[in-house]
Amino acid sequence: MVGEAVAVIKKSNLSFSDRHALEVMGKDLNSKPLEYAGIDYTDEPEESVWRDSTFKDMDHFINLKNKYSDHPHPAVRKAFEQIQKWTQWPTFESTQRDEEGNKELHYLIKNSDSSNVPELTRAIFRYSKLSESHPDISKIYRPGKIIKLKASATSSDPTFTRDRLRGGHVGILLRNYTPEEMVDSPYYEHIPGPRIAPVIMHFPKKTQAIQIAPLSGHLAGQNEYITAPGRFKVTRTEGPDEDGIHHVYLEPHHG
Repeated sequence: MVGEAVAVIKKSNLSFSDRHALEVMGKDLNSKPLEYAGIDYTDEPEESVWRDSTFKDMDHFINLKNKYSDHPHPAVRKAFEQIQKWTQWPTFESTQRDEEGNKELHYLIKNSDSSNVPELTRAIFRYSKLSESHPDISKIYRPGKIIKLKASATSSDPTFTRDRLRGGHVGILLRNYTPEEMVDSPYYEHIPGPRIAPVIMHFPKKTQAIQIAPLSGHLAGQNEYITAPGRFKVTRTEGPDEDGIHHVYLEPHHG
């Protein structure tokens, strides 16, 4: 079934006590998606990255943060520390993406109850080959293609994901420069002008993932989840939309 929650249970050298404590933790963290209720950054997307920790259900957020920031079980404490480290760096720079040395976090990611996980989105950039004028997203992510992804940072708030692409230096390029002008733009010299394409990847409900926003070591308002590593099938592509963003829709592939 599309988007069906499937626990990715693997052999683990964690003890039964560790696994049980982490499964309880995962069920707690995934019990209810946090909904950001702070400032609207529609007109200032570059500021969206600095969202504060303001949610519709602040009691739920505070209870989870208090419960797991000083938990008596050692495996839970390690998972908390690993989440803190994960959220302090961009995903592509994070060593927490590797299971080695982060087995507690990865057990959470792969085995937490995902029945309440909402639709998730992830912002990425794709580059074309030097011989091409622009990446052809419909070919790179053609429907039916199977792609393999590592553990990845995603958000339950599509507005935030869009702001990540519209804001900052890259957003300035997309909003204010034609493709030809991007080549010589002073803002980001290493961005290869028209050879860049902003993409939002869409994951369906119940994708295997863990909500880490309540324990974020940086900015909880980003509504962050970590999706489990695995194979995904492209169901469709759309775009570019009015902001020049392409959309790629995925479903878990268990074949």
